[in-house]
Amino acid sequence: IYGNKVFSLSSGEVCCQGGGMFIYKNIGVISHNIIEGNYLNGETICRGAGVMLAVVNDLLIFENNCISNNYFEEGECWGGGIHIFGGSPTLINNVISQNEASIGGGLYIDSNLDDPIQIINNTITENTVTEYSGGMYLY
Repeated sequence: IYGNKVFSLSSGEVCCQGGGMFIYKNIGVISHNIIEGNYLNGETICRGAGVMLAVVNDLLIFENNCISNNYFEEGECWGGGIHIFGGSPTLINNVISQNEASIGGGLYIDSNLDDPIQIINNTITENTVTEYSGGMYLY
């Protein structure tokens, strides 16, 4: 997935995930995309207002993307920019900025020790939260 602009999308469900992009059990390269201005509006916990990466392995490379100004409106949101649930993706040279969540304004990682995630040379800045960790939350 290369060179796309994903913006101003919304997801409003009981369990909403991936306001701009949802990648599930996939491999490949996601590069040079702009994911901005997306939002989640759910009755319970929402995950990844910008991007949700779920159960992906180390063959998924997420690089040189801009994830910005993604937010939530109601309920609770884990990961304003990116939420990683399980798996071991590699994140390289991304800009994750000005996103909003309850927990993990820029990045929320929910993984176990058997799935190492590589986070290399990313800029995580100016993200905000209503509860915990504006930049990165590791669970």
